[in-house]
Amino acid sequence: MNELILSKLDVRNLTAHGKDIEVGSLAQATTATATTLVYPTGVTLSNYTGAAAQAVTLPAAAVGAHVVHLQQVDTTGGTAVLSFDCAGDDLMGQGTLYSTASSKVTLVNIDTAHTKITFTPANAVTNNFTTGSELVFYCEVAGVWTVAQRKLAQAAAAVTGVFASAV
Repeated sequence: MNELILSKLDVRNLTAHGKDIEVGSLAQATTATATTLVYPTGVTLSNYTGAAAQAVTLPAAAVGAHVVHLQQVDTTGGTAVLSFDCAGDDLMGQGTLYSTASSKVTLVNIDTAHTKITFTPANAVTNNFTTGSELVFYCEVAGVWTVAQRKLAQAAAAVTGVFASAV
């Protein structure tokens, strides 16, 4: 029988994986809102406000890669869509996103055949995806991005903004 001898386990160099990655440990880039962007691996600080649509293409999904969209400003400037699309034949991994409908939190399922995640803000200060919010894309299986939302607005009034997943 194999036994793990804890006294020999070196935990000094363990790092977080998946959605729990520490963004400070990743390369950082800052971008202004643009019609189309290709995000690098690492953290991209974005000033998307909803005033103009922004289509982001993710890099190829390679095992161990992380791409983080860190929202630098509030999304109160309009209702233009922010989208994240897989490159080439890559897919989104099965999962769930928090969204809103009728001023309530809802759940949006991501199907394994989906290749795109979108966010449509309300032109209001009540969006659930706002300053400091993160979308963390991480790859545990080659060709598949899994997405996690972090730091969504916690205020009781944060009941607008719609996430969706599509082919």
